[in-house]
Amino acid sequence: MKKTKFTDLQEKFQSSTAQTFTKRDLEDLSGLTDNTVYQTLKACGLDTSKTSYTRSEVEQYFIEARRILDIPGKGYKDVEEAMSSQTELTVQEESLKHLEGFREGLTVQVGLLVQDVLVDITKHLPRLAVKSLYEYSVTGNMDQSFNEFRQSVKRASFPSKEADFLTGKTAHLKLASALPEEEEEEQQDTDTP
Repeated sequence: MKKTKFTDLQEKFQSSTAQTFTKRDLEDLSGLTDNTVYQTLKACGLDTSKTSYTRSEVEQYFIEARRILDIPGKGYKDVEEAMSSQTELTVQEESLKHLEGFREGLTVQVGLLVQDVLVDITKHLPRLAVKSLYEYSVTGNMDQSFNEFRQSVKRASFPSKEADFLTGKTAHLKLASALPEEEEEEQQDTDTP
């Protein structure tokens, strides 16, 4: 593989332990003139008035710009276009992160609000239920509803115990089994003619 100015720059950058780089550091690292470093920083969209740049900025922008410029036929305009696209993507990613954080925060807040409302409503539920039942019974709809329910249960195919329970048949059986045997016999005697 042919060694290029970019590969030299990349190797020097990787071997460096510095966390910040001045323009002079970038000149030394890349072997470029101060004007070329300035033009590269400008094409990257980095603030040329800054005195130093973070390792991340140098790697993400400056070195990437020098990689593009190392390609025959590519110029600063190509770097600006590439960095503009990269910057737009970075801005969109940041916006999505903020929106995701906002959504999570909003979800938590709504959940807490719902929980508070439920706690407040719960203490009024018994009174509301009694009031609703009273209003329903006053209109006569309750008897009609129970009758309709009984009819639908009779038509439904439930296992016998459940159907008996829902239709009230088991109430007589349970009552009879709860009586002492003597009373049961007396009841049978009175039932027979």
